[in-house]
Amino acid sequence: MKLSNFGVTSLETLKSRVPQFHKDVENPDNMKRLFMFTFNYVRETAETKVIPVDLAEAYIRLLLPTSPHTEPFCNYLLEQKLDPKGYRALNMDQWKMWYEFAHTVPVNLSNYDESGAWPLVIDNYVVSRRSQLEENGMKTA
Repeated sequence: MKLSNFGVTSLETLKSRVPQFHKDVENPDNMKRLFMFTFNYVRETAETKVIPVDLAEAYIRLLLPTSPHTEPFCNYLLEQKLDPKGYRALNMDQWKMWYEFAHTVPVNLSNYDESGAWPLVIDNYVVSRRSQLEENGMKTA
């Protein structure tokens, strides 16, 4: 997709459209569509089924800056990148489910359902995050 599809043909028109773009993504449906679009946009090729964790981390920070899970999850992804057995990439299902998790699970993880259909990367993040929260004295479930 090109910016010209949105009527943006110069830096000046881009600057003039930014306030409307911000307003548009305040709509939850638009934000979800943007998040899903981003996965496809970031992939190296149309055949690529995953995005590397460093790109996932950067785009999650960009797109979901206010979620209480953004910072800890991004840190978790970066730790995984350093672990020889850790996650190296996220697939579309993991990306999509992360968006749902970030919008439905509170900071204390109280409504997280371990028997739910969450991807393993999220299950493992929750185990790690619960441990961190409990070390800091927060009750998690």
